[in-house]
Amino acid sequence: MCSADSGGVDAGAVSRRLETLGVDFTEPLTFDRIGLGQSNLTCLVRDQDGRRWVLRRPPLGRLLASAHDVAREARILTAPEGTAVPSR
Repeated sequence: MCSADSGGVDAGAVSRRLETLGVDFTEPLTFDRIGLGQSNLTCLVRDQDGRRWVLRRPPLGRLLASAHDVAREARILTAPEGTAVPSR
């Protein structure tokens, strides 16, 4: 389980962020860890209606400025949106 104890996931903050983005979801959200990697925590997020998302966050603690840059990763993954590049 991804939680404040195991990886610093704040369910309330995730809910607020989804609301800000206009994402339709039904609480409560559940968080299940995906993989065993230590660099970036990856969780499968599910809502009560079975909708699913993937949440990635950098590890807790002090990091180098360029290390574990999930914001950079997100920019790269979303850059092809609205282009002819296939998404799947």
